[in-house]
Amino acid sequence: MRHLPTLLTLAVLLSACGGGGSDTASGESRAAEEKASAAALLMTEAPADDGAGDAGSADSSDGTEPEGGATPGPVPAVGAGTVPAVTFGDVCLGGRAHESATPYTQTAGVHPFAPYVDAGEGFEFVAMNGDFPDGWSGSSFDAELALCLTVTEAVPATPCEFEDRDTGETLTLETFDAAYDVALYVAQTGELLLETSTELVPYGDCPFIASFVEGESTAVDHASPGPVLTEQLNAIVNLV
Repeated sequence: MRHLPTLLTLAVLLSACGGGGSDTASGESRAAEEKASAAALLMTEAPADDGAGDAGSADSSDGTEPEGGATPGPVPAVGAGTVPAVTFGDVCLGGRAHESATPYTQTAGVHPFAPYVDAGEGFEFVAMNGDFPDGWSGSSFDAELALCLTVTEAVPATPCEFEDRDTGETLTLETFDAAYDVALYVAQTGELLLETSTELVPYGDCPFIASFVEGESTAVDHASPGPVLTEQLNAIVNLV
């Protein structure tokens, strides 16, 4: 599960680290490439003056709860489906409505969500393309829901070492098993559809490719709760 830094450096897993030589390496590589592509797309599409801060962070506020615990007013509509998912992370701050988000129609089919994670520094958009079934994690204008994940427990797991494709430098991904509080909102209205929590989720194998902030040799990644949440989310996201 990757946070999207402002500048990306792609790195490939060193052969000495577990997971790089598995039979699923090619699939993991494709998923990581998709995540990096989604990051670049979202940084291109995010409006420069929408109040969302830099393009690597989806939180359009300062990451704190409104004074007195009140939910801030809705972000005015500029046209349904015209706001990229990366810009409405403050839905997670008590259900702030983004009236220009794609409507949640409750018709048959998949209704994508934009995933956000708060690991202690406010909610940030996270590319989770490979962590849920295909089509569930909306990366741009099609997201109807906001999936808000707050890390409640983090236990260090085995670090993963990577090689910078350009410089050959060894980069370290610090990994954590993680437990989460979970909230799922309708992005356009701020309606809370689901509130739950997870037990500690193990990190698992190292990804085949990871992204790092340019100029930094370490990054942090938490275990994805995707597999344990899929069943609970299915009745809301995948309507039949």
